[in-house]
Amino acid sequence: MTDAPARPSLARPLTLVLASGAALVGIVLLLVSWVSVGTSSLESSERADIPCLAAVDADEPGARTRNELVPPRTLCEWTTAAGEPETVVLGEAPPAVFWLGGALFVGGVLTCVGMLVAPRLRR
Repeated sequence: MTDAPARPSLARPLTLVLASGAALVGIVLLLVSWVSVGTSSLESSERADIPCLAAVDADEPGARTRNELVPPRTLCEWTTAAGEPETVVLGEAPPAVFWLGGALFVGGVLTCVGMLVAPRLRR
């Protein structure tokens, strides 16, 4: 009686597929977050009822817009007539979507790198 050849394990390829899929989903979520911030800040710039944007358009001292990548949002900073600094959020992505995307991306990449490097380190 002959022995049947051993079936190769599917655990490693399946782990690589799932980890790379998670990284891709993470990239998509991050891009959606940044694009939604850009879209909402563009929509805000078309409205005339935001005093901060009017101050930026008039080049008043201390009035500026600022984009932040982590977490993604657009801010407008200016000094009111009373002399007090004020910050208005023009666009912001949902933080949960952004952080989930970041976690999926980093986790997927680290898992793929670990799965590809670990066998070489054992030799």
